[in-house]
Amino acid sequence: MFKKNRKPIIGIVAKPYYHSGQPKEVTVDDWRMSIEKCGGVPISILPPQSTHDIAKKYNVENANVRSAPDLTLAEKRDLFQVLRLCDGIVLEGGMSCHRYEIDIAKWAIDHNVPLIGSCAGFNNIVWAAGGEVRWGTKDEIARHNRPYAEKYVHDVTVMKGSHLSKIVGVDAPRLCVNSRHWMMVEPAMVKDLNIVAVSDDGLVEAVELPRKKFVLGLKWHPESMIDYDPHQRKIIENFIDACK
Repeated sequence: MFKKNRKPIIGIVAKPYYHSGQPKEVTVDDWRMSIEKCGGVPISILPPQSTHDIAKKYNVENANVRSAPDLTLAEKRDLFQVLRLCDGIVLEGGMSCHRYEIDIAKWAIDHNVPLIGSCAGFNNIVWAAGGEVRWGTKDEIARHNRPYAEKYVHDVTVMKGSHLSKIVGVDAPRLCVNSRHWMMVEPAMVKDLNIVAVSDDGLVEAVELPRKKFVLGLKWHPESMIDYDPHQRKIIENFIDACK
């Protein structure tokens, strides 16, 4: 419950990462800083399972595989206890996706807790709603998996009347976004979510669930753009406001 003069607590779901023989749990600094700049207090939500072997096997060899076994009832109980501390939840991008991230997305949707996901976080929202995600073709990856330093990569068309269109403003039916991914979603692969932005090559770039307080998945990275793009800052600010 939000209390007067208390900033909303935003849980960033950490991802396993294996580097130089050492397993780590990683939260993206762009997300941490964007939450702070837009009025929230970020915390890290850690995996409820041991991730050493999982990260070593899947993070490097098979990126974006829904790896790891299903959570046990005890693991879910412990994880959901942490989620109840959060006023909103962020599913960040990264090389891999794990089942606990999908479980977190389902929990947030079921409990009407504001949820936003970028890149791989978008994938986990799509999976949580029953949809599918596929590997991109060589040409698609060349267009959509661009270096971090490229501030803008391609345009997306935002659907009029969507919550996303209201956030960014009616003067911006098209947005120019960054793009750092190699997993793709076609419109027919989306289930139980509204498609609210598409790229010029027909791929889904944003989904939302308007019957909930705030559920938004974005294929791009607004958290990396808030210092130079006011539309992307509005997205993060609107999410934080929904968490109050």
